[in-house]
Parts: sequence; structure tokens; C-alpha cells
Amino acid sequence: MRVELHLRRCLGVIGPSIAAGTFGAVTGGTALSARAAGVLAMSIAMYRLTVRAPLVFGRIAFALTCPPLIAIGFHARIPLLILSAAIGGLGSGALAVAWETALQHGVPERALSRVASHDDLGSFAALPLGQIAAGPAAGSLGAAGVSIIGGFVNPLMSLLPLASTSIRSFRT
Repeated sequence: MRVELHLRRCLGVIGPSIAAGTFGAVTGGTALSARAAGVLAMSIAMYRLTVRAPLVFGRIAFALTCPPLIAIGFHARIPLLILSAAIGGLGSGALAVAWETALQHGVPERALSRVASHDDLGSFAALPLGQIAAGPAAGSLGAAGVSIIGGFVNPLMSLLPLASTSIRSFRT
């Protein structure tokens, strides 16, 4: 479910090199803070929203995580970079709450621990693969190229699960 994390994790490896050659570490840190603010804002908003189809909502919202990747890849101006990071945070926050809601509502209590463990294992075990792949990918495509490609692939990866009827029909 969280394959997109691995694609975006590459940015954690190549992002600092892009920052060093363009907008600098302070702006990079400000963009990360803007992303965190977006996650927090959406998490608070999701507390108040009633979403009957959380997986559909979360998957669509998660497509909003592509603007920061594209902005970094195209060396966008600083205000646009920070705004795009905040928007990306909104998408991340929406999916995180929607996914946890779906787990709590859709998995029987007796299996919840096992299902959540498998989800986390699959999500976090692949992170090193993304980090290992980032260097060679940036070496052949350039760091900005990897970021731009990731920015366009990420929404597709986010929306791909919506092809499943069980994802689209899940209701809380």
C-alpha cells in the first residue's frame, strides 16, 4: 500500500544534493517544515471530516505528493517549492489517516496486529532498496531527472490501487 514511500525516499538521498547546488540547506529545511505543517493540518482536518470511502479519498489525496518532487526537479522558485511541499504534506496526512481508519474498520480485531505488522514490514523493508537505487539512478538520469520522473510516476502509483473494486467499494 505504501509503495510510493519508496519512490519518494529516493528524494531523501538525492534531495540534499539538489539543495546544495540550488536553493540551499535552509530552504530545504523550510520546505520540509512546510511539508510537516501540511501533514499536521490535514491530520487535524481529518479528525473533523467524515469520509465514507477512506481508501478512495486517501489515494486521490496522496497524488498531491507529486508537486514537491516536480518543483525540486525543475528548480522552482523558493515560494513555489515551499507551497508545493505544504500541499504534498496535505496529501500524505490524508492518506495516513485514511489508511489507519481503513485498517481499524476493515480488519477484524483478532487479525489487526498481524495485518498491521505485515503492512509495516512491507512498507519499511523496501526503504533501503529505494535508497540504494537513488545513487545509480541519479548517476544516470541526474538528480533532477530522478525527482521529475518520480513526480510524474508518484500519482500513477497512488491511483493504481483504485483499479481494484475492493478498494473502491470499501466503506466505513
